[in-house]
Amino acid sequence: AADEALAGLFRNFYPESEAQTSEDFARAAREAVGPSQTLSPAAVQGYFLRHKDSPEAALEHVKDLRSSAF
Repeated sequence: AADEALAGLFRNFYPESEAQTSEDFARAAREAVGPSQTLSPAAVQGYFLRHKDSPEAALEHVKDLRSSAF
């Protein structure tokens, strides 16, 4: 997913979060998986479900997304 899509998914899942947090997540996710890897929206949503009560935890543990990249 592109950075804009990642940020949008974050905002949809965590509507109470600030816009900057969604942009921070998108940037951190891209850095965590690298430019040559792809994240599917389903993988990102599954990741959010593991951190459904805490957007802060989703941002803090973003490196866990590496295992979902292809």
